[in-house]
Amino acid sequence: MGSIPVLWFLSACVFTAKAVLLAVLCRLATAIPTEVVLPPIVGKKASLNFFSCFIGESGGGKGTSTGLAEELFDFKQTKLKYIQSTPGSGEGVLSTYLKATNSGWEQKFESALINFDEIDNLKAGSERNGSTLSATLRQGFIGEVIGGTYSKT
Repeated sequence: MGSIPVLWFLSACVFTAKAVLLAVLCRLATAIPTEVVLPPIVGKKASLNFFSCFIGESGGGKGTSTGLAEELFDFKQTKLKYIQSTPGSGEGVLSTYLKATNSGWEQKFESALINFDEIDNLKAGSERNGSTLSATLRQGFIGEVIGGTYSKT
């Protein structure tokens, strides 16, 4: 499938071509090395994080679009150390990238494709008492440091 041009493939699909293209762009953005940044035209350098949202009725092809994008852009063809994740909290976003060790933190992945198949999951995680999920996702989007320091007592 990798040798078939994406736009030709999309023109032959019954599915929403725009949704498939957007899902491919999400995967492509995840594959861009983290060292690649936007220049500091206003303020500081900015990361190339990418957010998108597919809106449609149940059974409208949102999940199928992301599945087709996975076939069109297979991460196994890259040398990227990545993960696909659906975190349930701000702390879950942090643990997508890092793991705690006896000496501090160790990076597990450079890039993550964070996906909420159902908006209800994102909404429920964001509305929990004391949730940091929405704030953490926004911080990650604009390239800010995510996570916080908490007392052990």
